[in-house]
Amino acid sequence: MARHPWKGLVTACAAVALVIGPTALGASAAPSPGPAVDVERAAPAQKVDPEVLRALQRDPLSGVSGAVRAQLLFVLHRDDAALKQIESTLAAHPDGLLGHRIALWVYLSLHRYPEAERQMRLSSPYHPDVSALLVRGIADPHLRPSAVEVLETSPALVDLRHDAIVHALFLVALRENEHALAVLGEFAVNGDSATPQLLWNRAFDPIRNDSRFMAVLKKIDLPYTPEKSDTP
Repeated sequence: MARHPWKGLVTACAAVALVIGPTALGASAAPSPGPAVDVERAAPAQKVDPEVLRALQRDPLSGVSGAVRAQLLFVLHRDDAALKQIESTLAAHPDGLLGHRIALWVYLSLHRYPEAERQMRLSSPYHPDVSALLVRGIADPHLRPSAVEVLETSPALVDLRHDAIVHALFLVALRENEHALAVLGEFAVNGDSATPQLLWNRAFDPIRNDSRFMAVLKKIDLPYTPEKSDTP
């Protein structure tokens, strides 16, 4: 499988975020409640790439570094800072697909659905109308069943379905949690993905405590200790 040139940077940055914490990313407020991280297990020293830190510090508004920084702020529930960062990055690099894909999830989390749909269209230049149906299904429960059908059957979204983590991410966003866990379960045994960093996306929070989700993290060697849950 072809390696995306930014994949290593994004994955390493996610590990860095768990070590250096939100303050080093330019956020001063206390973090919002979220899954607790076992820092010593989640990001051992060998995973902290000094090149990543230097890249973020040297040029925070570069196309990749700025988008990655926005993604980390988003993961850490720093919504205002994430929004500011991604909008600055997109203003400087309007053609950056990575930036548009990260902006999509930032806007979705803020329930700013028109902006999210615009980002979906910009990040899916070959099938913008079909891809936009997913955002409309996330926004409107009445449109959700048709959006799920499009996700599962449309030839235009076959590449999306081929990446198990991306596929599962949209399934969870569309409230298809069991289906998403089944996709991830198959991935944990037989699958592959070019986007492991998306496992930090907050859209996965509804299933993050599930043992099947933890099996995926174990497969790709990303130890992560979720908050304790009262449900099995």
